Amino acid sequence: MYHTNNNIIEQAKKLSEKGYAVFPLHGVNDAGYCRCGNINCKDVGKHPDTANGLKDAVSDMPGINSLFEGKNKNNIGITTGKRSNIIVVDVDDVNKFSELEKNTNLLRRYRCRQAKDDTFTLGIVTIMQT
Repeated sequence: MYHTNNNIIEQAKKLSEKGYAVFPLHGVNDAGYCRCGNINCKDVGKHPDTANGLKDAVSDMPGINSLFEGKNKNNIGITTGKRSNIIVVDVDDVNKFSELEKNTNLLRRYRCRQAKDDTFTLGIVTIMQT
C-alpha cells in the first residue's frame, strides 16, 4: 500500500487496528526506482523489506514499532488470507471493477497509487472478508 503520510508507523498501526498483519515493502525513490538498490528491479516498491518477507508481518504495536522504525520511505504490505482474514482483488480496469462490484459483496474498497516508469497509475484494491 502506497502512503503519502511520512509517519509509516502510524499508517501501519491504523491498518493493524483493522485486524491486518503488516510488513514493510521497499519504497520508490523520486526517480521511480525501487529503494532496494537494484536498478533493474521488476517489483518496484512491491517486495518485502524484511529478512523473511511476509512471514515477518506483525499486528501488535511493539512489533510494528520495531519492524517499521526508520522506514518512512517504505510502502506497507498487508498479509492476506487467514492471517488478516481478507482476500484482496486488484482490478486495474474501472469498468471491470464495476462489473465485479455488481456481482459480489465487497466490504471495503481502496484506491492505491503505484509507480510504473515515470508515471503513477491508480488501481482499485478490494478487500473482502473471508
